[in-house]
Amino acid sequence: MAGLLLAAGVPRASLTTTSLGDLPSGVEEVERFLARRSELGLPLAPESPVLLDVWGAVVPADEVDDHLRRARTVNVSIEGNAGFCRGLLETRYAAGGTGDDTGRIDPDVVREPVTRPLATKS
Repeated sequence: MAGLLLAAGVPRASLTTTSLGDLPSGVEEVERFLARRSELGLPLAPESPVLLDVWGAVVPADEVDDHLRRARTVNVSIEGNAGFCRGLLETRYAAGGTGDDTGRIDPDVVREPVTRPLATKS
């Protein structure tokens, strides 16, 4: 949400004073943001602050940059792990993978073991 606000021209220093009532209505990203807040049990009143820390407290103005940096780091980590898991699932369950639709490994599809040395001594 902070990225959307910053892209809309909201100054970084104002993120701590921006409330839910300041958000544009009818924007898909805002609707998803509000739905997620509802799932987490965070306040949805129009006067509620947009930017909260992990405990639900307002992020102090001097900590906004660090807060957003940590949020981006977590997002990259989640996306990386999700991509890794998608790859594993595709390998296991997709057509041509080593598994069937029951999740069992087909020994006829599994690659042959490596019998040559992977490296040679020089």
